[in-house]
Amino acid sequence: SSDLELLGCNNVSNYKGYDVSVAAISYAKTRFGNDNKIEFKTVKVDKGMPKYKENSFDVIFSIGVLQYLNDSEIKDFFNRARKVVKNNGKILI
Repeated sequence: SSDLELLGCNNVSNYKGYDVSVAAISYAKTRFGNDNKIEFKTVKVDKGMPKYKENSFDVIFSIGVLQYLNDSEIKDFFNRARKVVKNNGKILI
């Protein structure tokens, strides 16, 4: 099951899902694509994640990601995640 299934769509006011896999994003869009508060995008590894303003997310989930990153990329992930998660927000690995 996905993190979105665990949360329940009714408990989410806005959800953004990213993956490098076109197939994974296609599958997610098929399962949840009818909900306009949910957005899925494929990202290119060399382009990184989109930029967001500071303190803009309640929760950041990182599932099945860190094991593919080198030490520098992991440090960058945590630095960026700390900036965009709200002060009382959570980063779940």
